[in-house]
Amino acid sequence: MSTHDADPGGQPRSGPDTGEAAPALTADMRLADVIAGDPGAVAILAALHPLFGRLDDEQARKSMGQLVTLGDAAVMAGVPLAQVLAALGGGAALECAGASDSPDSDAPPEWIESFEDDDAVVIDVRPILSSGRDPFDEVMTVAKPIPSGGDLVIHAPFNPLPLRRVLGQMGFESFGDETGEAHFRVRCRRMTSGPSSGGDERTVFGARVWSEDDGVHIDVRGMTAPGPLTAILSLIDGGEHAGTITVHHEREPVYLFPELAERGWTASQVPGEPGEVRFILRQEDR
Repeated sequence: MSTHDADPGGQPRSGPDTGEAAPALTADMRLADVIAGDPGAVAILAALHPLFGRLDDEQARKSMGQLVTLGDAAVMAGVPLAQVLAALGGGAALECAGASDSPDSDAPPEWIESFEDDDAVVIDVRPILSSGRDPFDEVMTVAKPIPSGGDLVIHAPFNPLPLRRVLGQMGFESFGDETGEAHFRVRCRRMTSGPSSGGDERTVFGARVWSEDDGVHIDVRGMTAPGPLTAILSLIDGGEHAGTITVHHEREPVYLFPELAERGWTASQVPGEPGEVRFILRQEDR
């Protein structure tokens, strides 16, 4: 029985283990959390769009499941959020506030008028997804070197909202349009790029990064998901550190910990400023 099922009176039923009512579904809930409470949600989501059938795979739940919210899922599947929530047994119209609306509902930005696909870096993620792989790393590989004023075109089978958020934190603006069945084109222009000014301070996926006597520091406060996770992992994987990184956060980064374990890193919380959650990350073999 689903933990999100309702009884005849319309109230959420209790979860099978705790006896407590399951939390109401909202637009900003991540798919990974929804599936953790109700594994049957994968089949329901897959009926809305075949893309979500990939969530049967544990690795996909760790990547796509943690980046995509229910609001995103509605936009990506091209259906109203209320339909997604109703299918999953949630509060339908009561929970529509906060939905991840498509960023393309307004008029195209002015820079679209001068955009030329032939002059842009182009990546088609449709064959990558068809092969069962996550195209995130390949998109980042082609996007990182693009300078300010440079253009990128992404061809996808749906509106890739989480990817566009990450690109936005890298200084890209984007505009998407559906050009055919299972074909969504996203045109991107990098408005800002490169290190921030002042000493050795720089930016990594929109996060401020600098060096002190105790090692490299990264400040991800104020960033929206999945920006903090992406920025921290990019810094770790990039190797521009001495095996020690101080993270300045505003909450406990629960999705970061399993990624650290896979990479051979540990995390220890240390005192920080008021309202700050500070961690020291250390590479175990150093």
